[in-house]
Amino acid sequence: MKVNSRFLSSRRLVMLVAILTTAASFEIASAKTNTSPESVLVRGEPLSKGLAKTVDACVQEGAKLDGKVVKMTGTVKQVCKAKGCWFTLTGKGNETVRITSQGYKFFVPTNADGRLATVEGVFSVKELSAEMAQHYEDDRVAGTKEVPRKITTAAKEFSLAATAVELK
Repeated sequence: MKVNSRFLSSRRLVMLVAILTTAASFEIASAKTNTSPESVLVRGEPLSKGLAKTVDACVQEGAKLDGKVVKMTGTVKQVCKAKGCWFTLTGKGNETVRITSQGYKFFVPTNADGRLATVEGVFSVKELSAEMAQHYEDDRVAGTKEVPRKITTAAKEFSLAATAVELK
């Protein structure tokens, strides 16, 4: 029996797309999983062996750390309720640092508020536009009954593009 080679190539392509779609769906679904506070959740690369700075220390040294790889620890204050694509860390003060995954490679559970996090990645200090701040505010309350605050001005923001995240 003679089989068309294009048919076999098409079948292989369909199978590959199905496998990749399933893998991507699993990663997104795992971000929405209700993870218990007792478990340790790891995303991205392994953390380096060095000591982590506090959120407060990173904010205080902001200009000096801008553009450098930093390992930081703090408490998760807010999480993107839409997908878990960002979260904020806070220390003992009122300052926060927004954490995103470098290259949008991983998400965290949308219920990670209050957990202790250690993150590592490139730290930056930048001006956040009013439009982007509003987008983050809308994501923060997505799927809740809370009404988003109206953001009308740009603000200074500390952020970290994470390559490694550990939630306890």
